[in-house]
Amino acid sequence: MPDPKTKRRSRIALVLGVVVIALLLAFKAPIQQKIMLNSALRQPAATAELIEELASNSSDPVEVYRQFWATGKIPHRLAALRAYNRGRDLTDEDTAPAWVHDAAMDSDFHVRELALGILTAVGDPDLEKVVHAWLLDPDPELKRLALRQARTSGFTNLSHTVAPLLQHQDLDVRIAAASTFRNWTDKDFGVRQRKLNGTFDEVSGTYSGEDAAKREQVENGLKEWSTWWADSGNQLFAKVDIAAAPGRTEPLPAPDFQLPDLDGKLVRLSSLRGKPVLLNFWATWCTACWTEIPDLIALHNRFGDRLTIIGISLDGLPDQHALDHGQSDVEGAPHADDHGEEIAREELVELVSAFVKKHGMNYPVLLDPDGITSELYVGNELPMNVMINADGTVYRRFMGSRTKEGFEAMLDAILPK
Repeated sequence: MPDPKTKRRSRIALVLGVVVIALLLAFKAPIQQKIMLNSALRQPAATAELIEELASNSSDPVEVYRQFWATGKIPHRLAALRAYNRGRDLTDEDTAPAWVHDAAMDSDFHVRELALGILTAVGDPDLEKVVHAWLLDPDPELKRLALRQARTSGFTNLSHTVAPLLQHQDLDVRIAAASTFRNWTDKDFGVRQRKLNGTFDEVSGTYSGEDAAKREQVENGLKEWSTWWADSGNQLFAKVDIAAAPGRTEPLPAPDFQLPDLDGKLVRLSSLRGKPVLLNFWATWCTACWTEIPDLIALHNRFGDRLTIIGISLDGLPDQHALDHGQSDVEGAPHADDHGEEIAREELVELVSAFVKKHGMNYPVLLDPDGITSELYVGNELPMNVMINADGTVYRRFMGSRTKEGFEAMLDAILPK
C-alpha cells in the first residue's frame, strides 16, 4: 500500500501533466498560426483570401496586414491592401494605419488606387493632402484619378492646383479638370468626355469614329474654361497652401529574373543596371496591348541610348489564365493544349517572332510562358508596365496603357540628362 507521500507525489504529477497538456493545447493554435504566417510571408506570391484567413485567426489582424505589406513583395503588398479593405469594418475608424499612408504615395499605381479607396472609406483627414500630391504627379492617369477624387470630395482648396491642368498636354486631363470645375461651380462650357468616344477596332488596335466637330466643340469649351479662370475664377477660390502628404516612399527593389529572348539567349534583369529599364508585359492575344506597341517603338527610337525597353511575352500560358483576366483569344495564339501540356518552344518562338516582325517591334522581347515574372510583378493583368530606376529600384508600376506623352512625362524624372 503506497504511503501518503507517494500518493501526494502521484497527484501532483497528474495535475502537472494535465496542466502541461492544457498548455500545449492552448498554445497549439497560436504556434500553428505563427508557422503558417511565417511560411506565407516567405512565399513569392500571396492572395487576399489567405491573408484574410490568417488575420481572422490573429489577435491583431492589422499587424498581419502590415507584415505582408512590409515584405516589399509586389503580390503581398497588393493582397494586403485588398484584405485590409475587405476584412475590416472601416466605418469604425477615422484614420488609416501608417503603412496605408505609405501605400498612397507608393510607386505602384494599383497600390495607390487601393490605398485611396481605404483613405476615402475611413474619411482619413490626410486624404486632401494625398490628392494634392497626385495632382502634381507626372502620370496623367494619376492626375485624372486625383481630379475625380477632388471633384467628388469637394476639395475646392485644390482649385489653384487644378487650374493649370486646364492647359495640360493630355486632353483627357484637361477634360477632367474642366469637369471638376463644372462640379464646383454653376458654369458649363459644354466639355464632355463622351463627345470624344469613338469605336475600338480590335484588328488595328485603335479607336476610330471620333467626330471632328465634337472635338472642336470640346477644345473651344476648354478655352472658355481657361478664359473664365483667368478673368474671375481665380478670385472665386482662395489660394490655400496644402501641407505635404504623409507617407514614406522608400525605394522598392525590382525582383530579379532571367528569361530567354527570341534567339534563346538568357537575359537577367540585374545585368541591365546602369540605365533605366521599362518592362512591358504583353501577349499576342491581348488586343489592348497592341495600342502601346507604336509608342514603345517611338520611345526606343528616341531614348534607346538612355533607356532599355524589354517586352515580356506571356504567350504560352494556359487559356484559362487569359480568360481569367478578361483577354480575348486570338486564333493561332499558343496557349497550353486541352490536356494542359506546354506547347513546344519552337512554336512559341515562331508565333511571337512573326508578331514582332509584323509590328516592327525594335526592342528586345523575352519569353515567359511559365509566368515567372508574371508572378513576381503580378504582370498578368495586361497590359502592364514597370519602370525601373538605373539602380534597380521600382520607379513606377501601372496596369493599362499610357500615351507616348504619358510615358515621356514619367520617364523624364529618371532618364539621365
